[in-house]
Amino acid sequence: MSLFYDWTPNEIAAMHRATAKLRAKQPKEAKKPEPTGVRGCYYSTHQGVYLINTYIEGKRVYCGLLHEWDTDKAYRMQYATEQKFKKNTK
Repeated sequence: MSLFYDWTPNEIAAMHRATAKLRAKQPKEAKKPEPTGVRGCYYSTHQGVYLINTYIEGKRVYCGLLHEWDTDKAYRMQYATEQKFKKNTK
């Protein structure tokens, strides 16, 4: 049951007018970053960047970071890291 269930429309409108300045002063909600959709890549709220990782033989390997999300660049970073890993393990 709502607190306002027995209020008239005029009372509700008056409440909205009275609290308009308070609502205007409220800080805007921060936009949440969209999921990347790329395995091993995620947004770090602590650092404020996208961390790019790849998985090689079941282990997570760091590839780099991006300040703005770019799917193609993330895939290229993962591919370059995998190629370096292959060269080093031969």
